[in-house]
Amino acid sequence: RFTFLVVNRSRKELADVNFSVGLTYLLDRNALVASALNSFADPVWYPLNPSWAATRQANLNPDIFSPPAAGDAFVQAGLVLKDTQRVYGGKPVTLRILVNRENASRVKAAEFVAESLRMAGFGAEVVQATWDEYQVALETLDYDLYLGEVNLPANLDLSVLFTPEVCNTGELPGTYDLLRAEAKAVLNGETEVRTFVSNFQNSLPFIPLYYAQDALAVSMEVSGQF
Repeated sequence: RFTFLVVNRSRKELADVNFSVGLTYLLDRNALVASALNSFADPVWYPLNPSWAATRQANLNPDIFSPPAAGDAFVQAGLVLKDTQRVYGGKPVTLRILVNRENASRVKAAEFVAESLRMAGFGAEVVQATWDEYQVALETLDYDLYLGEVNLPANLDLSVLFTPEVCNTGELPGTYDLLRAEAKAVLNGETEVRTFVSNFQNSLPFIPLYYAQDALAVSMEVSGQF
């Protein structure tokens, strides 16, 4: 299971990719995973599963957490600090983080993201929605950030992540088609992992957070076939 953030780029304050760059540097994913999932997940800043052999062999930087780099990126996006508040065009910026309230770990993750944004000078609130409310909000772009999760297939195909149903950023359909094709090429061994990750970082259609797996423990008192 892959968990990520999507930015609503139809909002002018968030349209510059540097906001997304700032956010990906801002988040301490190790602390996020520790607080929201008791460390039972793998924090990632790229979309590839870290347990995949090709990912391991690429020797990617394990962590890019850097509040100073985040601050620089926010300034490049026009989001500057005025006293202790992050402002755009002189007006304070408050962000609503949408999350499905039916999953406790994702709610905790959204709250961690909100607190990280507050420490960077943004106003931030977590909007906990039912599944139906969540779906409507995604379709109508009624959010600033949304925290989502997908179950990837066994072949690790990332295609679903680049679809409007999942990555609804408010941009033109097909904006990330080339990146989607490159993701397939990585799986087929036609593109280097580092090349794909570099191109992904330049556009950041979504912000990776962590990969998690589930396990089922069965009592010895349970019998039968499974």
